[in-house]
Parts: sequence; C-alpha cells; structure tokens
Amino acid sequence: MGVLWALYFQRSLAAFLIILGLSTVNLNTGAQTIGVCYGRNGDNLPPEAAAINLATAEGIAAMRVYDPVPPVLDALRGADIQLVLGIPNADLPSLSDPAAANDWVNTVVLCNYPDVKFKYISVGNEVLPTTAPDVANFLLPVMQNVYNALAAAGLQDAIKVSTATLQSVLNNTYPPSASVFRDDLKMFLVPILQFLAARNLPLLANVAEFPGIDVVVSETGWPSAGGEAAETENAVAYYRNIIAHVKGNAGTPFKPGKPIEAYLFAMFDEDLKTGAEVEKHWGLFYPDQTPKYPINFYN
Repeated sequence: MGVLWALYFQRSLAAFLIILGLSTVNLNTGAQTIGVCYGRNGDNLPPEAAAINLATAEGIAAMRVYDPVPPVLDALRGADIQLVLGIPNADLPSLSDPAAANDWVNTVVLCNYPDVKFKYISVGNEVLPTTAPDVANFLLPVMQNVYNALAAAGLQDAIKVSTATLQSVLNNTYPPSASVFRDDLKMFLVPILQFLAARNLPLLANVAEFPGIDVVVSETGWPSAGGEAAETENAVAYYRNIIAHVKGNAGTPFKPGKPIEAYLFAMFDEDLKTGAEVEKHWGLFYPDQTPKYPINFYN
C-alpha cells in the first residue's frame, strides 16, 4: 500500500464522529443519512449562501462545518439541512472555562436554534495527546462544559455533544470487529468514553471493547487529482458505491441492516490547503458550483 493509498483509506474510514449509543439512545431514526463536509479553505469559493443553496438544490440533507462562521450559520437558517458543527482545536483552552462555554452555546447555538438544525456539536478535531498535545487536556472539560450548557437549555438530547477522532487510536483494525484502543491512549480515551456512555452521547469508533457504539462516519472521500490513484474515475466509483451502500441499508458486517450516517469529504476543492497537492482535490463540486461527478443525492 502506497502512502497515498494509506491517506485515502484513513480519510475514508477513520475520522469518525462517534455516537456512543447504548441500546436505549435514540440516535438511530431508522433512516440513512448522506451529508457533506463543507470546508472553506479556498480563495475562489462561492459565497456561503450560494453554497447552502447548492446543497439544498442537490438534495444534501446534512452537513459538517468545522467552525461556527456567522455567514454559514446565517445561510443555514431555514434550510432543511442537519448540521454537525465543529469547535476548532484553538478554541478549546478558552472554552475550558464553564462561563465561556456557556456564552459560546448561547451565542452560537441558542441564538440560531431551531432555525438552524443543529444535530451534533463536535468538540475539537482529531485531538489526541500525540497529535495535539497543547490542547488535549482541554478536550473532556470542554465537552462537559458544552453538554452542561446545552442541558441548562433542555437541549442535551436534541443536540448531541461528541468529538471527531482518528483511526490511529485503534489497534487490530482488520477486521473492524477486532479493533481495540491503543494501550498508550486508553488513559486519555476511556474517561471520554465513560462521560459519553453515561449520558447516551456520541463518540467515534467501532471497537470490540465498546460493542454498543453506533458509528457516524464524519469524513469519507476520494480525491480526483494530485497523486497516485487520485483520478476522477476512481472517485466516481467510490462515491457511487458508498452512497449506494448507505442508501441500501446494508449496514456493516458487525451490524448488518443498521442505517449508516456518512459525510462525504468535501463540498468543494480547496486551493489554499497546505501539505500534499492531493489535499486540494477532494471536492464534489468545482468552485463555480458545477458538479465534478454525476452523483445523485436524492436516490
């Protein structure tokens, strides 16, 4: 497996917005969901209102946004799109103060709810002691603070608190049913899992140690250019197959027939992304809003 193949595999299977669902938690509505990840790291992207109008016209029913940008939230008002809203890693230190977290929930969530259909608040992105040591210790306190602020408004069940993590937290990833958390990360991860489990909240990993977990795939995609196997033909096949799998209620080998929720990465190509060239070519649409692939979100 080449480096790029590993990259695609990781993005396709690993950045899970986990919903740690016990058998009683009402996360499974009986319907599958295909959403998109709306990143904005480009200098040629359409205005936020145009992007949301495009998503609505294309039948996109759910969206992941990585930070609470006012123009995006304004554009989502009244739209029939469920929202996964991220809290950036850089904001975690300040939001570890309960008063600041309460202000954040009031300003960002309550001022827009229910006009904006918040579904999940994803606290941080891929925060681990190994990847984000400066903010890792703030992750659980911020999750607790945001949950408490939502609970004070009576919204802790309507809007779920979670975090997005990486496949690298797991050992024995094949077959997935054999997955277990890495020993060196358990001290960090287990308190988060315990917090979520006690409140019927979300996390993101389908591992044997926590068999009650429902997985929401918060990033999955295939690039169209920039590296080995990054071709339009491969991307079309990948997207068609994953949409068909989700819409077909096939479930997973561990949970056959269980509806799946997946977010395709990403809405647009983002020309300001750093790193490998391939990072700029994950869009489902070109910046001029024309579709890159013949994908039908309705069926």
